[in-house]
Amino acid sequence: MPESGRVVLAHLGVNLGDRPLLLALSGGADSTALLHMLASAEVPVVAAHLDHRMREESGSEVEHCARLAESLGCGFVTDSRSVPDLAARLRIGIEEAGRIARREFLQATRERQGLEWIVTAHTLDDQFETLLMRLSRGTGGRGLGGIAPVSGRFLRPFLDVPRSETHRYCADHGLAFLTDPANCDPRFARSRIRAQVVPLLADLYPGAREAAGRAARHAREDEALLDTLAAKALIECKEPDGPIAEIVTRYETRIDRALWGELPPAIRYRCLRLAVSPLTLGSAAAEAVCGDSGSVSLPGGRIVWNHSRIRCERRAEPFPRQELTEHHPACGPAWRAWIGDEVGTLSVFVRRGSVTEVGPGQEGERISPIGMTGTKKVSKALADVRIGPVARPHVPVFRGPEGPVWIPGVALSRADAVSEHEVGAIRLNLGLDA
Repeated sequence: MPESGRVVLAHLGVNLGDRPLLLALSGGADSTALLHMLASAEVPVVAAHLDHRMREESGSEVEHCARLAESLGCGFVTDSRSVPDLAARLRIGIEEAGRIARREFLQATRERQGLEWIVTAHTLDDQFETLLMRLSRGTGGRGLGGIAPVSGRFLRPFLDVPRSETHRYCADHGLAFLTDPANCDPRFARSRIRAQVVPLLADLYPGAREAAGRAARHAREDEALLDTLAAKALIECKEPDGPIAEIVTRYETRIDRALWGELPPAIRYRCLRLAVSPLTLGSAAAEAVCGDSGSVSLPGGRIVWNHSRIRCERRAEPFPRQELTEHHPACGPAWRAWIGDEVGTLSVFVRRGSVTEVGPGQEGERISPIGMTGTKKVSKALADVRIGPVARPHVPVFRGPEGPVWIPGVALSRADAVSEHEVGAIRLNLGLDA
């Protein structure tokens, strides 16, 4: 086990910056050893402890953690949350509720304190137990990667360190630590695996724990490569989204069904998962898309498909209508609108005074596009360029006293369009954020 906190962090390969690390401190041997190691190396740390309100002695455990942090010259923050109440409300197990509560607490504390990284003391034993549990549930390749050393804002520098080493470290440095009774409670799956399965496997296959850690690392490397290939495949399979793609693709992604169907199954699934991101795609939903036609609902969206196209939709609240004048620009998700000489991603010239606001298309309103003799519903104009119903409320429509004037990249009113040199012409601009 490394004696230096800086050594144990160095192999993670991330820039830690100059702000303190937020360390999840349970008071057990693992987090106690990590806190002491970092503090001894003069790495700035704020220790964070969540009281789960599951035992009468939880108050004294908070005090223990506070004293430990203070003795090491570290900051300390704590909060409490009833994990049993959370489990009952979400109808999930105590273990899962505890993980959710801790993660929410740590993420909220990191943001509130303005810190960059959260450090946890997961060990090689935790990795082994996690892999055994996931294998038993029939996990896929991503699950076989186990716990990642770096994930989002979380750092886990002890993943190659056996639990026995953290206990030895505490003994060598005279560090008192807490013992969680839940770790030996046979009601919990992880506790039973730890007490019954792990010793049996260690007896049958000495070094099984270390081998599992290597297998998880190889699985993560394979997943990273497959994700890279899937991202390239998605670019090749996506249908063109036109000049306002940066807006539209936030709410829907269209995939050529034939090209997607030619992909190897492992890439096909990952490609679809990337297309619905940040929504979660389960394996059952992914398999359903292989059928002839249909739709499947996801939390926050859905996937609709037929023989030629797959459309992945992500729901969100439309942006509000906003005033737009030469002195008052407007902003929305992924775009900025203004009147002036600065040239936007898309620009047109219109009569001064013809545009007064920008907002989502309104039910039944019509535009008189250049190149047509009549009018067309705004919704129809958007549908004609294959912008689906979920994305349409997020496309900015520029309008004035007489109605819609400009749908960027889609249609411009013939009554309001003028040449650049015409008297009274103004430049109307839309800037897109890639």
